[in-house]
Amino acid sequence: MGQSKHRSAYKLLTSIAHQSEQHSVQLPSQGAVQSQWRGVGFRLAGMRFVAPMEEVDEVLYVPSYTSFPGVKSWVNGVSNVRGRLLSLIDLGVYFGQKPSLSSKTSRILCVKLDDLYTGLIVEQVLGMQALEERDRVQPEKLPKEFRPFVTGGFQQNGTNWTIFSLSELVKAPEFLQVAL
Repeated sequence: MGQSKHRSAYKLLTSIAHQSEQHSVQLPSQGAVQSQWRGVGFRLAGMRFVAPMEEVDEVLYVPSYTSFPGVKSWVNGVSNVRGRLLSLIDLGVYFGQKPSLSSKTSRILCVKLDDLYTGLIVEQVLGMQALEERDRVQPEKLPKEFRPFVTGGFQQNGTNWTIFSLSELVKAPEFLQVAL
């Protein structure tokens, strides 16, 4: 009797496996899979940018901070974020535009590169963007101060996204010179 239970259970499982194979949906072929580029969208100086995902450590609301004397106007100060000191830089002011910290939508893109941990204040964060590689374009005309940090662009669904390299920005010698 125990043997017949095993055979009927085996037949049932075999039947289920066979039905599953018949009704399964095939995975797309390798050629049909589109590669995507992922980044964090943000607004700066009224323009739409996207930073590579691997360059953004985290996104924060603007925390309270302590100002420093004797630093350039684009250095807002330093904040303690979970026990780590985070320098706060207003990217709008850095690029000679209006301050990014002027609205309730302002956010901080945190960048960690080697020993540098800094927060870049932008006007607004537009969320994670998954952009299709086939939609790559040359970036639209930009003010010259942004160009050294732009590495390309996308146009997707009528929206232009300019790729902005945060890691190139924080390595730039003029960015590292904060003292007056």
